[in-house]
Amino acid sequence: MGQNIQWASSVVSQNNAYGTSEFGATAILGMPDALPYGELNPNAFRIKSENGNGSVILSFAQPQAVKQIIIMENYMPGRIER
Repeated sequence: MGQNIQWASSVVSQNNAYGTSEFGATAILGMPDALPYGELNPNAFRIKSENGNGSVILSFAQPQAVKQIIIMENYMPGRIER
């Protein structure tokens, strides 16, 4: 059985985003492009304050049962809580 990889397709809501285009929640959509890993990149979502909290709710074009979700942290890994 092959894998069906589906990237997030739209932002439902966001809280405390750093910007609207650079570092905005729409940067999360589609295939990751915030390279190289480990460096701050405007193609990645970022919250306004390093000490603050933020949230993002995403949706997907094709609802499906999933067994695994992968979240990539590009800069300062370990900040995702849940």
